[in-house]
Amino acid sequence: MTLRASCMIDLPYDNLWLNFAATAVKYPENIALRCNSTVLTYHQLIVLVDARASALSRESGLRPGSRVLLLLERGTAFIVTALALWKLSCTMIPLDAELTPIGRARQVADEADCDLLIVTTAEAAAELKSSAREVIGIEDLAGLESLQRPIEDELPQRFDGLPAPAYIMFTSGSSGRPKGVVVSHANVINVLEHFSEELDSDWGRLLAVTTFQFDISVLENMLPLSTGRECIIADSKTCRNGPKILSMLIEESVDVMQATPTMWQLLIAAGLLKRAEELSPRLKILCGGEPFPATLRSLCEISPMVLNCYGPTETTIWSSTHRVLPDGDGPVPIGRPIRKTRFEISDSGELLIGGAGVALGYFQRTAAPSRPLDGFSGDGWYATGDRVRVDDDGNYIYLGRLNDSQVKVRGYRIELGEVEKALSQQLDDQCRCAVVPHKDHLAAFITGDSSCLDVPRLRQELGKVLPPYMVPTWFTALLALPVTANGKLDRKALAAYPVTKARKSKASNGGQREWIRECVNLVLGFDVVDDASLASQGVTSLLAVILVETLSEALGVVVDVEHVFAHAQAASFLDYVEELAATKTATAMAVKSGVKKKSKKLDPFMSACQAGSVLHLYTPEEIREKGVSLTDRFGSSPFHYAAGAGQLEVCKALLAVGGDPFYCDNKSGRNALHWAARNGRVGMIDWLLVDCGLPVDSETKDGTTPLQLACWGGFPAMCDVL
Repeated sequence: MTLRASCMIDLPYDNLWLNFAATAVKYPENIALRCNSTVLTYHQLIVLVDARASALSRESGLRPGSRVLLLLERGTAFIVTALALWKLSCTMIPLDAELTPIGRARQVADEADCDLLIVTTAEAAAELKSSAREVIGIEDLAGLESLQRPIEDELPQRFDGLPAPAYIMFTSGSSGRPKGVVVSHANVINVLEHFSEELDSDWGRLLAVTTFQFDISVLENMLPLSTGRECIIADSKTCRNGPKILSMLIEESVDVMQATPTMWQLLIAAGLLKRAEELSPRLKILCGGEPFPATLRSLCEISPMVLNCYGPTETTIWSSTHRVLPDGDGPVPIGRPIRKTRFEISDSGELLIGGAGVALGYFQRTAAPSRPLDGFSGDGWYATGDRVRVDDDGNYIYLGRLNDSQVKVRGYRIELGEVEKALSQQLDDQCRCAVVPHKDHLAAFITGDSSCLDVPRLRQELGKVLPPYMVPTWFTALLALPVTANGKLDRKALAAYPVTKARKSKASNGGQREWIRECVNLVLGFDVVDDASLASQGVTSLLAVILVETLSEALGVVVDVEHVFAHAQAASFLDYVEELAATKTATAMAVKSGVKKKSKKLDPFMSACQAGSVLHLYTPEEIREKGVSLTDRFGSSPFHYAAGAGQLEVCKALLAVGGDPFYCDNKSGRNALHWAARNGRVGMIDWLLVDCGLPVDSETKDGTTPLQLACWGGFPAMCDVL
């Protein structure tokens, strides 16, 4: 379903509920929500919302301004409950039940002084009972509802005065406790109106893949629900599985999807670019939450609109956008401010954001939301802590953080002080600790004797109060923490310090198990820790796909990607893979003695070049060694695989260490240009022709030119370039 431009809905109300209700009255039979087998029209959805709002008002005594924490899983129940709270003029505090330990949920509930908690399970309700006036399970709440109420014929009138804040989004806090950003309905509606205009009217379905406890999910859910379109919610398991998300994009003919660069890289690894003809021709791509890598310019090959989006939670979802072009040098800009938003650069190079998106401030239990705190200036500006510059075209370029106490690890915003405080509470009084990012993970350094470090206990206790992505992967003992000349903690020195190696499983007895471990370590780029889950050690969905593909090819078995995240400890995942391998009598694998059987597996380094992750997983020395000498059984080089996948930055890195774009494989005599042309990698061509000097008419062993390969592959844009 696509709405014509003449059917575009303005957002006339200053409240998200009112705008949704107006849409539901206008388009009652349109599909509103879909998640797995649940399909709801706008009429059905508003009836459910009415019933839930009535039950909450009647049973829990909610009043305008009440703060309600939602500890729920992905699905329609979350949307129904959020809309019901907004109808009652309450404030929502969203937490993802799969990412949030009970201890952290209790922290947030206490910090926000919640009036009610709505949780997924009875067990969670029992554990959180003391943290709020009332706790109710979502199933119990559903049992209190009556679905016989008819849809309202008359829309509710505007609230007298300002409505309560729409939500409080809790992020990592430098004080050692999570801090809540208070966001108004008007803040959100400004963003919705901007993207309704920027995306135009040519779309009907949006696929939502972001966890509800990140604010960009509000755009995913409320943009379609405020304009009569369809929101398709991918469940948690699907969101971790690239092939499943790709299947949804194709089968549901999705027109809009928003995700982080990591997620888009996961989809490319799953074959997104190769299946371009199966995608909706209207597919619009929103990408943000992390710096936009130049390799993702290849998304322009499958989409008429690729937007790089930028914005901190404190200025509501996104504050700027940039339309990405397929070609270009240097970093991809974060663009220009969205509607009713202003950017300024301070003398120190810090980006200041003002305008309609600036949130009300951070929640404080003792007073109303306060602006002059932690970046809020008090006069409508927020100091982001991000360094930027403006290019010749007037676009803003992100340069990094001003200080090193707030970091982003795998797309998650983390205040190191919060992790350090949680860790220090588990240590003796005489111990000091510091946490720094290390190769897309967190590493903890603790003063004292390494024999006194009970790492399993530390990891277990931290997991009770911190989400998995905030629990350090490595714990290392030092006699003293390094300091700078002025006596401050030297985080840069710690980041360069070698971390403690993983302890091997007691059950390990060499041979096949050790080869599996070495393969896992090689693909992931670090030594796994046996007693922690792979997810807690920073294994992303993209790494999981590369890992299972490598293991499956090497062992001759099918390793299910779900098992990467299903095991509570890495050791049990290794057990699972070892048991799978034991069921095969003719496993094609290499044992530690160095005897290798010929197999069709793709070397992990080749896989990483193809996926674009080699620059993160391997050291410069390893890239220099493998990038020049490594070939597969057909004589294809890492340069070939990177060029064929459109990984321009990888190719540049390989060229810098001596990689040869002119080198031809043994099978067909194709060089890097042939590989790029065969796969339609338009963004690679200028660089290969101009910078590398490859001849446009170079021929393979059978006399085939790059132009012929592009034509046979059905890539008209590539044919035009050649």
